[in-house]
Amino acid sequence: MTNLSAQKKIGLTHLLIAFLGFSLVFNPWVIPVLPQNGWLSVLISPQVFFLLAFVWIVWARNLPREKWGLSVQPFGLNTLRGLSLGLFPIFFALSVFLFFELVGLKDLWLGPPIPYAPTAKDYLLLFLLAPLSEELFFRGLLFPALKEEYSTRFAVIASAVIFMAGHGGVKIGPLILGLITPLLYLRTKSLWPGMLFHAISNTYIPLLITFFPNLYRKILYLF
Repeated sequence: MTNLSAQKKIGLTHLLIAFLGFSLVFNPWVIPVLPQNGWLSVLISPQVFFLLAFVWIVWARNLPREKWGLSVQPFGLNTLRGLSLGLFPIFFALSVFLFFELVGLKDLWLGPPIPYAPTAKDYLLLFLLAPLSEELFFRGLLFPALKEEYSTRFAVIASAVIFMAGHGGVKIGPLILGLITPLLYLRTKSLWPGMLFHAISNTYIPLLITFFPNLYRKILYLF
């Protein structure tokens, strides 16, 4: 790797152009006319948009791999960190659930079922496209670009807020995810742990809807 490639900046201009394109396509006036069902809706989805934006910026800026977080091998200790961090809330939730069962407060969790039938398209978006495209774009490009221009703390907070905004406004789930994943990236210098954590985190809502509908209603009401 040459000194020139090592010092090459990601640049905020291309990122701003990408966000402008996102705001033009995925806004309250355009979204209703976009395909909502079928595989065409996958191709015209925010996840594919961010993946294409990532490819475009990497090509336009001629960025080396070291600049977008995939230079570390995908398996090993770093990957296990992302896996264990993602699984921890599930084990914690099961422990709390068992405690509530023992003390007879299971109605806080259970209740009338919520009709929910995930499709292959849902699995593709939640567990593959979203972790891949969003981590590449937000943590592979946006976070390092902000960090190059501002402080690390500002970059973590700003990238998390922008990530949350890209998910439809003030939502606590995307905000927390947006705060944790850049910290994982800082610790491991790799996007793989964040991708694993992101993919596992995306299972939380389907699991709540299926097994703990009352808890899901309460969380939805709060946030």
